[in-house]
Amino acid sequence: PLVFSVPHPAAGLIDDGAETPVVRRSYFDRHHHTIEEIYTGLHRSSYRVDLLLEPRPTSGGPRSARWRPVYELLPPFLIVRARKEGS
Repeated sequence: PLVFSVPHPAAGLIDDGAETPVVRRSYFDRHHHTIEEIYTGLHRSSYRVDLLLEPRPTSGGPRSARWRPVYELLPPFLIVRARKEGS
């Protein structure tokens, strides 16, 4: 199988520097690949997506220097597992 992770397309949309997180741009702006584009690209390359994960952080779990409080509201990354069709 092919397994990879990418920054979650929704995670970069939020301005979390304000007191309350605010959406700062549209999901459809061209600053990232949408989930649709990731899926379609794999499909057109003869891969069948058999797993998509949007991990939720664990309560009280370890936090890296890149941790942002908005990750409690949106997943920071997307994990994809796909298998080549016909293999």
